[in-house]
Amino acid sequence: MEIRDRIIRAMKEQAGQKGFHAVTVDELAAAAGVSKRTLYRHFKSKDEVIAAVLDDLTAGIERRAQEIIAGTAAPPGENPRHRAGRRRGCALHGTP
Repeated sequence: MEIRDRIIRAMKEQAGQKGFHAVTVDELAAAAGVSKRTLYRHFKSKDEVIAAVLDDLTAGIERRAQEIIAGTAAPPGENPRHRAGRRRGCALHGTP
């Protein structure tokens, strides 16, 4: 895993426990296993790390939505085994 990805993952974990703004740069660097100098080599500020985390989360949501729309993944809470007999289409847009 690349350093940038380790920093993003560490911020997700730390922020999940105590919130973005409560995470210090020292804590983030330690959790990612890098020095503060290395962290700042990859990100200009803690806010830039937060932005990268939010971009990553948004990209994951978009990927999942596309999978659901394409029919390659079940919507949240739906059992994929129950999809076989169901008509594909979009009730919202009236497509078959």
